[in-house]
Amino acid sequence: MPFEVWYFVAIIAVCLVWFVIVRRPMYEALAISFIVCLAISGTWSETIAFMVDGASQSILYTILCFLIFAQILKETGVISKIVNIIIALVGRLSGGAGIVCLAASTFMAFVAGTGPGNVTATGSITIPLMKRAGYKPEFAASVGAACGGLGPLVPPSSSIAVSFACLVSAAGEGAYTSSQLWTVSYGIALWFILHRFIQIMIMCKIYKVKPLDKSELPDLKTAWKEGWSACMLILVVMVPFLIDNTCDALLVRLLGETARGNLSSALLAMTPAYAGAYALIVGRKSFKVSAKNLGNMVQKTVKSLAPMAMLLWMAYSIGALLDYIDCGTPICEWIMSFNLSYFGATIFIIVLVLILTMSLSPNAVMPLFGPMIITIFMNYGVNPLIPAAMLIPLFHGLGQVTIPYATVLYPAMGLADSDFGKTVVQMAWWVLGHCIVCALLLLGILPVLFM
Repeated sequence: MPFEVWYFVAIIAVCLVWFVIVRRPMYEALAISFIVCLAISGTWSETIAFMVDGASQSILYTILCFLIFAQILKETGVISKIVNIIIALVGRLSGGAGIVCLAASTFMAFVAGTGPGNVTATGSITIPLMKRAGYKPEFAASVGAACGGLGPLVPPSSSIAVSFACLVSAAGEGAYTSSQLWTVSYGIALWFILHRFIQIMIMCKIYKVKPLDKSELPDLKTAWKEGWSACMLILVVMVPFLIDNTCDALLVRLLGETARGNLSSALLAMTPAYAGAYALIVGRKSFKVSAKNLGNMVQKTVKSLAPMAMLLWMAYSIGALLDYIDCGTPICEWIMSFNLSYFGATIFIIVLVLILTMSLSPNAVMPLFGPMIITIFMNYGVNPLIPAAMLIPLFHGLGQVTIPYATVLYPAMGLADSDFGKTVVQMAWWVLGHCIVCALLLLGILPVLFM
């Protein structure tokens, strides 16, 4: 076993003790891990350089933009308008409340891209709706968590920026554009949306869930009249992707390879800005645009961002240190020396990520392990775009719903007022299904759409 493995052992051990046992914030655990790695490597002289490198990552500022955008959607009532249209369309189906939850969460994922924010924004409406339709509390909570967890899986999302950074680290600067990663991520996300639809329908049959009562169904004509402009939001957020994806040759010719790559990354960060402006226009009756109201919104968002920013800063600082000492190469070579089959390597990685994300923040471990995982799959001849796009379903898709981390499960349980033990058991079926879809995609059994 190469010595470099002990860096990761030390990081995981510190995080487990400090976060799980001592119950202190994850960013504190990563800060201690950073100090431990400095001590092991003896690179104290480069400490400031590593911290500057971590703070210079654009992902910190991209996440701020997306959090503000999610807050705008909540404050303006845009999500409520969209949910009303969805209820009118699919509420008559058997188990329609669960389908409403899936459709609303999918829409939210396409425009905002956060897991906890998705559950809070849509679940506050759809989870009580599911309970009124006859869903058991633990079933309603598990559906809300599973669907809300789609948030990071669908571009545009701040997590896409993290996976793109991992792709650049593994495949090299300029090898791929962010729009290429977006395209593959859309194709992969559709399979996870389909998985949730199928599982909802199966479980509704098992639990004999009936359609929504007619009294719960709004008039479609009225709902569309009030909410059609909110639905157009999904077209607004697609604009940068379409520009980046269809004008590649022109942009390269006009800007050059380097500037074109920078533009590709910048378009992601710009998306929540003008989409948020559109949401403010659509929801102007519910949210009065004023300096005071906007200031309060930004203040709330920054307050929630601070722990996340610290966490990412420490994660990227550790990543800079590990990159400086070339930690990933010997570990990849060591794993490859086991001569695992492609099937064996795939299952090994899924199990490894599942174990890691049970207790550790996906935002913390994905920047550390992501480049290594992409490299391993590249050694098996896999197009690096596939494992790069799969990082989010693996890390965020599992970490958000598995205890004790479970960032989308806890708010869903709170909204459903469900029993902890029963909800965890119910959630296990969703985790199993998610892992199976991950394996089928990585093994090439399910085709990656839009490749």
